[in-house]
Amino acid sequence: MNRRFGEAVDRIRDNQLRLVRVSSLFQAIIPFLGALSMIVTIAYGGYLTIRHTITLGNFVELTLYIRMMVAPLQSIGNVINTMQRSRASLERIGDLMAVEPDIRETEGARHRSLDEASISIRGLRFAYPDAERPSLRDISLDIAPGRTLGILGKTGSGKTTLVKLLLRAYDPPAGTVRIAGADIRDFTLESLRAQIAYVPQDGFLFSTTIRDNIAFYKRDTELPTIEKAARQAQIYGSIAELPESFDTRLGERGVTLSGGQRQRTGLARGLIKDAPVLIMDDSVSAVDAVTEKRIIDGIRKARKGKTTIIIAHRISALKHADEIVVMDEGRIVQRGKHGELLAQEGLYATLYAIQQEGGREDAEPTAR
Repeated sequence: MNRRFGEAVDRIRDNQLRLVRVSSLFQAIIPFLGALSMIVTIAYGGYLTIRHTITLGNFVELTLYIRMMVAPLQSIGNVINTMQRSRASLERIGDLMAVEPDIRETEGARHRSLDEASISIRGLRFAYPDAERPSLRDISLDIAPGRTLGILGKTGSGKTTLVKLLLRAYDPPAGTVRIAGADIRDFTLESLRAQIAYVPQDGFLFSTTIRDNIAFYKRDTELPTIEKAARQAQIYGSIAELPESFDTRLGERGVTLSGGQRQRTGLARGLIKDAPVLIMDDSVSAVDAVTEKRIIDGIRKARKGKTTIIIAHRISALKHADEIVVMDEGRIVQRGKHGELLAQEGLYATLYAIQQEGGREDAEPTAR
């Protein structure tokens, strides 16, 4: 993978350097030739006029024609410059389209619909390519249909890796991850990902309207449905205050909005999909505690009967979960309900004490 990435970067660099050389050449040569031709015309035409070989009128006409020719020549240079840029961009697009994805559908994979979104993980062990040690070790857990699982852990403990295996962003070992009783590798990628809504911590927002961003999964979604999702994500009030409401255009990556507003807009996008499985990957970390509580309460009502996985480092976002697992260094070190975990000595109780006594709702777990 590193070699392939290096080769792709080298090609892009070479194309960009070739583009700069050609662009600089035309930008310098065309004005130079225009100025040179004018100097030659004036010098030689003046000489011929003095010698009475041509008339003064002919000399003026000649200089005017030369000046008229310079602008089209410069335009031709600009066109060639644009063509070179387009060629370089087209080559990069071609390279991208030619890349073979590492994750492919297995032979015999078929389209499956989830009547019930039960998830079963058994003995899962996973390591990234070239990694010195596995990111996940001996992970086993069950999520019954319609239940909510909370995942807590310090940075690098494997929380995001675990949920991305559910999406097959990476391939888990065969037979270790099952959904509705079927190996996750037996689903077509389209059918698997269509039935899971994934809301990351920093979701990508496009430079288009808020309405189109929320309705990204299904572009023809009616406005009332979009507004309902916005209310559930506690972003409706902020959108309503904007000059053009849901038709307000965002800057690239949603720079028009604050961090919390971007997160809630991404959450509304996930909720509008109404998938059997919803994964929230620390997607309420940038909102205050009051808004977080409203969001969690709204999700509990909206997701009744559907499977939900919530990753967070604030315990307040997980207290309502049917089960909470605490991860550390790729392992599950604790599991249970909120009250059960508080009664145990461990990372969960330590973190809860820090957040309660210190008032730091945004505190992050640290290893004991």
